[in-house]
Amino acid sequence: MASVLTIQAFFFADGGLLALGCNIWNLGIYPCFIAYPLIYKPLVKSGSSPRRITLAALISAVAGLQLGAFSVVVRRCCQGRATCLSEHSA
Repeated sequence: MASVLTIQAFFFADGGLLALGCNIWNLGIYPCFIAYPLIYKPLVKSGSSPRRITLAALISAVAGLQLGAFSVVVRRCCQGRATCLSEHSA
C-alpha cells in the first residue's frame, strides 16, 4: 500500500510528499492492520458464501475509510487549524 501511495504522490500529485505520511497512515494502516484482521477475517470464515465475503469486504472497507476520515479530523483539531466540535458545544 505504501508503494502505491508513493507512486500517487510522485506521478499524480495526490497530496504530494508532504501528505505522504498521513496518506500511508489513513489509507494503509487502518485498512490493512485494523479493518482486515479485526473486521473482515472474523466475518469471513472458511467455506463462506460469496455473498458473505462481499458483505464482509464492504463492511471492512467502509470501517477502514471511516477510521481514516476520523483520523484526519483528529489530526486537524490537534493542529489548531480547524474548528473542533468542542469549540461549538458552548
